[in-house]
Amino acid sequence: KGYMSALAILLSARPKRAKTSTMLAAFPNGLFVGRPSSIREIAQGELGFEPNVVDESLRTLPDLKACLDAWVSDGTIKQFDALVIDDWSLLAKASMNEWEQEEQKKADKAKRGTDVRALYRNYEFHQSHAISTCVNLGMHFGMVCHEREPSDGRPGIPDVPSANQGKNMPAWFDIVARVISDKDMLDPWLPLALYADPFDDNYVTSDRTGVIRPRAPLNLREVLRAKRQPEVLSRLPGLEWQEDIASKVAEAIVGGADAMQTLAGVWGGTVPLEMRSAEDCHLRWACQDGIARATLELRKRRLLSSTAAEVSVSTTPPLPKKRG
Repeated sequence: KGYMSALAILLSARPKRAKTSTMLAAFPNGLFVGRPSSIREIAQGELGFEPNVVDESLRTLPDLKACLDAWVSDGTIKQFDALVIDDWSLLAKASMNEWEQEEQKKADKAKRGTDVRALYRNYEFHQSHAISTCVNLGMHFGMVCHEREPSDGRPGIPDVPSANQGKNMPAWFDIVARVISDKDMLDPWLPLALYADPFDDNYVTSDRTGVIRPRAPLNLREVLRAKRQPEVLSRLPGLEWQEDIASKVAEAIVGGADAMQTLAGVWGGTVPLEMRSAEDCHLRWACQDGIARATLELRKRRLLSSTAAEVSVSTTPPLPKKRG
């Protein structure tokens, strides 16, 4: 499997902001690295499916590199369309602690000071290796991070080993987005949004797709679909029908229908906020894709309409002055 253009995507936020479920919903056929029990619980409880999770616990970035190299060598990686690391911050912290201990032993033996820069070079090597390996294979690469709040005049950044590395994340990733609260979103189940504004001095974010800026529905599947060169992400086998539901919901809302009334029509009555079965989760998932698709399409149309109006005003010749 592969994509025309693989992207590197980073999501950062406070804990419990649906980062993991957002990645799972976008890449249900991807391979997930992290705490297996947590990822499975979210996938089964919120989306109703069994995810592809690496069962062995990878504690450090060298562990990840060794596994990734092995998967590439034996072809295992080719059956997946994305690799998602959740949580990168924990892997990075454990790795830095281990490298620091190793460097201290070398420094003591050689009777010299510790080379702190070597630790950060090692980190950057492993980050580069993970991203480039996946993207070069045509796979999307996803990274879930904790978030450092702004402090002492420094912007908020994804939680990586150093502030400079955090500031440089936009150089490595196509999307560096935060997950924020947003009660204005149409989705009744998820009052959250993606946020990426490169001109915001308070947080380091970026968006090469141009779809998120400054905020968009918390739905990577629909963000990538709304790109100038659309990326249509794969559905789970047996859930291809979700695309039909998403299209119908989007078409109705774009056509002027009320979002909640549209959802009520899909559900055949009251829209449940709590899911009681995997089937409920699957239907909600499809509806959320439709809501996000409609939101992005309506925004696009408003933008085009506004731009057309501005062009019309700027190119309209002045009225001739009345003579006499």
